Amino acid sequence: MARIDTFLNGKFLPVHEANVNIEDRGILFGDGVYEVIQVYHGRLFQANEHLNRLWRSAAEIELPLPYDRGEMLQLMVELVRVSNVYDGGLYLEITRGVAVRVHQFPENCKPTFFMIARDAKPLEDSVYTQGVQVTLLPDERWKRCDIKTLNLLPNVLAKEKAVRLGFFDAFFFSERGITEATSSSVLVVFNGELVTAPQGYWILPGITRDTVIDLARQLNIPVRRDFISKDEIFKATEVMLTNTRVNIVPVVSIDGVTINNGQPGEIYKQLAHAFKALLEAT
Repeated sequence: MARIDTFLNGKFLPVHEANVNIEDRGILFGDGVYEVIQVYHGRLFQANEHLNRLWRSAAEIELPLPYDRGEMLQLMVELVRVSNVYDGGLYLEITRGVAVRVHQFPENCKPTFFMIARDAKPLEDSVYTQGVQVTLLPDERWKRCDIKTLNLLPNVLAKEKAVRLGFFDAFFFSERGITEATSSSVLVVFNGELVTAPQGYWILPGITRDTVIDLARQLNIPVRRDFISKDEIFKATEVMLTNTRVNIVPVVSIDGVTINNGQPGEIYKQLAHAFKALLEAT
């Protein structure tokens, strides 16, 4: 019997039976929003925070949602249960729906809503114990990076370029300075102070990043929201990236320039320990 791991427009079903109309505006225009939520020991981690961001993203593109928050959360929990995902992730996507291709919003268009629950292998321990290498690339994305839309081609191209060059990821930079990575937030330490880009149109409001910032304050680590230039980042005492999938990862080299003698730093270790404790207490 096929595994039930998908929810599509009111039905739980195996992924190979889930089909979306080729005239769906998510396919034609990238007209939709999404979220990725960590499943840890069979439970959704920070689901309410992800739903807050989903609601904001949908409102920013005037996208009606097919369920209220309580209903959506119940469906999310049920999909994790029937899929038997223990450690992995839940991908959730909502598009404006199916209609003949016109640029303006079509009338009476019903949103398409689907979710996929997936097991995920943890990253190699060496990623956390030895750190990763990244490269810097120009930020060529659209000007509303604060909305978690389906329009990810610049991120995909940058990630592919980074991987082909042998890097774990790419950090974007603009005229403002370092913004974020292809699918992660960037945090930098200067003389014991944790620095990260200010909130605005240029970055996605990272839920894991906000959690790390809260943990830093609990640990009495000073936090400053400010831009860092692509030259300044090479002078950092520590660099790290955060996202839902990897939690916190230390960066030990940028474009071949070693950070913190090529070793994860002490602030990273404190934050990683505190984050692990938070996960286990959830």
